[in-house]
Amino acid sequence: MKKRILPIALLVCLLSFSTLFASCRILSQKLIRADYETYAYPAEGEFTKIEIDTRVTDVTFALAEDGETRVVCEEPEELHHTVKVEDETLKIALEGTKSWSFYTKDMTMVVYLPATEYDSLRVENSTGNISIPAGFSFEDLAIEVSTGSVEIVGASAKKMNLISSTGKISLAKVTCEGTISISVSTGKALLNDVTCKNLNSTGSTGNLELCDVVASESFSLKRSTGNIHFERCDAEAITVETSTGKVVGTLRSDKIFIAKSSTGSVNVPETISGGVCKITTSTGRIEIEIEE
Repeated sequence: MKKRILPIALLVCLLSFSTLFASCRILSQKLIRADYETYAYPAEGEFTKIEIDTRVTDVTFALAEDGETRVVCEEPEELHHTVKVEDETLKIALEGTKSWSFYTKDMTMVVYLPATEYDSLRVENSTGNISIPAGFSFEDLAIEVSTGSVEIVGASAKKMNLISSTGKISLAKVTCEGTISISVSTGKALLNDVTCKNLNSTGSTGNLELCDVVASESFSLKRSTGNIHFERCDAEAITVETSTGKVVGTLRSDKIFIAKSSTGSVNVPETISGGVCKITTSTGRIEIEIEE
């Protein structure tokens, strides 16, 4: 009797697993084929600030040629955004209680704005990407994403705070009157043709690549295993700290170098003028040249 029970039990288990697998496959197919439609949300009233709270939405901005504020989203019928103007702030948020984690495709959002200059822009996102094109200016710009990426091209701000975990942060042709703060974990940070007063950046394994980046006051850069690369960059004072990450590249002007690596090689110019450039690593290599 026991010998017969074992094959029957095994057969029941196999049938259960097969049913479960088939159910998951059907569910997955339904999720992949989830219908996405385009919705246009108008917004009435004047505003100087913008707040966006979404989770799986790729967000970009555009100038409204007709001068009318509207938010155009591609989203599933089960999930929608609310758009309103309140306390001189354009507020956009993902509404509803249905979980967004079941959807295999990010939603998209284009925010059409009647002007190009605003007091502040604050965006909170998860897996969605944030893109700010040329021409827009903000007093205070703050963006926080998780796995999503941030791309800013040709925009300006007085203060900029960008946070991403595994996503990439990319700045090109950006001007900031004050401080640019960039925080990443495993994501990369790429800056090209950027001017600011101060640049502060922290990270873990993500690399930091700076090309034609100039700060009138200081660079304060920290990484763990991530590498830091300069190409024709400069600041009055430079402080760099890494663990196993290497620090290499070129600067535009002479510096008084204070460079130390526990086990890595150190090769810096023997210049005795200019601001202080302090570079400290553990096992990482240090190699800096002055651009002729």
